[in-house]
Amino acid sequence: FWRSIAPDPEYALAFASLAESSAERDFYLTTNAEAVEQADAASRKAVALDPSLAEARAARGLALMSLERPDEAAAELLVAMDLDPSLFEAPYTYARLLNLRGDPEKAARYFDIAAALNQDDYQAPTLASGIYRGLGRTVEMKRAAIRAGADMVLPARSNTQSGAARQLAGGSRARRG
Repeated sequence: FWRSIAPDPEYALAFASLAESSAERDFYLTTNAEAVEQADAASRKAVALDPSLAEARAARGLALMSLERPDEAAAELLVAMDLDPSLFEAPYTYARLLNLRGDPEKAARYFDIAAALNQDDYQAPTLASGIYRGLGRTVEMKRAAIRAGADMVLPARSNTQSGAARQLAGGSRARRG
């Protein structure tokens, strides 16, 4: 991202992408104060450069999640969804936030929205499936598991997805039987 920013320091999308990757690094790899600071600074810059850019707002929401400021994160993610209803990252991140905040019913709804926006993504429907399982909603659980990908859900098919995809989808496969 720095190569995109260097020649054009006003490129809001590059700052938004830098913020997103930094926040995800903190979320998935390890708690990392430097990554959180970078996500915060880059997302603030992206929003300052282009407040109407949905990607900037979604990145800001993700950065605010890393900063453990959930109310502000939710507000930014809702703005991002309003600005661009076709942007996958906003409802996906909002669903993660809702799930962390203990609202699984609403989280599953937003994972479903995200899954509909990016039908190649396996994470949103897999996470929705797990939530529906916990809620005892078998029909929705199976529907989400199937959306996660037949090759990851049905044991009779070979799985060509990455190890992370297999691990994440493992619960779906077990539930589908």
